[in-house]
Amino acid sequence: MVNSDRRFPKSHRLLKRPEFKEVFDRGVVRKDARLVAYLLPTGGPAMRLGIVVGRAARSSVPRNRLKRLIREGFRITRPTLPTGVDVILLPRHGAKLTLAGVQESVTRLLSRPITEKLREPATGKDGRSSEKPRAKGKPSDQPKRPGKPKPSRAPATSGTPKPPVESPARSNAHPADEGKPK
Repeated sequence: MVNSDRRFPKSHRLLKRPEFKEVFDRGVVRKDARLVAYLLPTGGPAMRLGIVVGRAARSSVPRNRLKRLIREGFRITRPTLPTGVDVILLPRHGAKLTLAGVQESVTRLLSRPITEKLREPATGKDGRSSEKPRAKGKPSDQPKRPGKPKPSRAPATSGTPKPPVESPARSNAHPADEGKPK
């Protein structure tokens, strides 16, 4: 039977985009050679984990391996960590991760109490969030963003037009009939 302290149920995970956004916007950042941690105190009964691995990992195989490694390192060390904190862990670019290294980094980054001042969420001039609302519906219904114009499909020219190439007159006559009177 599995020890209940060692499981990693959904209630201990960050799953939704707004949860991730809040931790990224307001959380405290701590770093070491292997991991970057965003921490946000919540006062809840459990420490919840979110993992972000960028596409720099090239393909899904190494990306998912990094996620599994970080999740396992966190799961093993979780009983020794304080509760009531939402955590997002990101591997540092180029860091060679091992299970022992992840456990050491997680313990170092997460065991200290959060004494740093929380960041204020970014707001616009009117006091609302600076994030623009997303258009709903199909992508074709969304307004197009201004930016660089797409290149035309016509071949590029050097600036000076080339004279048209004259082709020989074509007739329906057979080449052997050339020179014969009609």
